[in-house]
Amino acid sequence: MVKTTGNAKALFVSLLLLTAPQIVLACVWYPHTAITDVEITAPADGAKICASLPSADTEVACSCTEESDTDKRVADTTTYPADCLTYTWSKSRGSWKNGVNTGRNVTWIAPDTPSGSVNGDWIKVTITDAAVIPPGESGDRDDEDETATIYVTVHGGGIYSDAPEGEWLYLKCPASSSPTQCWWVLEQPAGTTYLWEITQGDTKAHIVGSSSNRTVILQGDAASAARLDVHLQVTCTVGGHSCESTCALTVHTPSQAESSQAILGFQSWSGPPLWEMQRNVSYYIRNQFSIALVGAWWDETWSNQVGPGCASIGQGDGSSGAGGLVTDVLYWWQTFAWRGAGFGICQADQTISVDGCPSAGDFWANELTYTEEPMITVTPQ
Repeated sequence: MVKTTGNAKALFVSLLLLTAPQIVLACVWYPHTAITDVEITAPADGAKICASLPSADTEVACSCTEESDTDKRVADTTTYPADCLTYTWSKSRGSWKNGVNTGRNVTWIAPDTPSGSVNGDWIKVTITDAAVIPPGESGDRDDEDETATIYVTVHGGGIYSDAPEGEWLYLKCPASSSPTQCWWVLEQPAGTTYLWEITQGDTKAHIVGSSSNRTVILQGDAASAARLDVHLQVTCTVGGHSCESTCALTVHTPSQAESSQAILGFQSWSGPPLWEMQRNVSYYIRNQFSIALVGAWWDETWSNQVGPGCASIGQGDGSSGAGGLVTDVLYWWQTFAWRGAGFGICQADQTISVDGCPSAGDFWANELTYTEEPMITVTPQ
């Protein structure tokens, strides 16, 4: 029988352990704490927000609480690593500044029209567990998504009009006969109050009737010195929160300085007892900014006729056509008796009145002359 010492036994056990298969414990993941109590801290639930305007976006800062989540990892030891979370924002309308809608803090661009829903527009944040299980490990790290939603009321917005190009307010003569134009804002949330004001150029236009409805009626009083020199403002108030919108408009009127004429042709002929002359003319009716007036009603008057035995008549009135064009036929009459006395000219001053404003044109025809021979002179058009 061989006896071994204590040292020899220890060495033998060590050799057995070194040559035995190694046992490795499996690594398994489990959810531990959940994502809870998410809150949107800005804007406040129920906030009133002004709609974006053509001149400027309404930017709204959005933020939420910082959340945390841990998982349980069981291996040779047990640990509780923190999860990686993502924050994603969504909305019912509007847009995100620079297209960015992720992160705890984002910027929402409010829409340019008021809220149509009774509850308003919603903004929501969704927090997602983005952690992954490393290769070779197993289990579950996926916690349920958590969301928070608020509602805001968008009101105010741009001013609209049925005026040409949304700008023009037409001035007739006298001003009291000028047509009115309507301006308005879109349908607002229930309980909205309105206040319309002319904040610039109030000597050129005035509000007709109420200034506290969703629509307002304007009438011109004096021609604008520059385009868009009359400013109309509306203040929409709901729940103690006010939004202001402003638009610019122009009061325009027919202008002699900007109108023009062209001689299309002249002809004259004789026949007892008159010597008759005819002038075909056209002219373009424009406002004080050289812009054509289409559909403006024109009339003609005569004054300062020069020449014995002269009489004159215009043919027809009407409304200006495309480009503000008016065509007219003018007649002058002179008796043979006066012609025989050596008077060979008729002069006449024709004033064109457009919508009652006589400054539209002052067209002279004193070049209408005739010679003794031939008796009939025709200048083709």
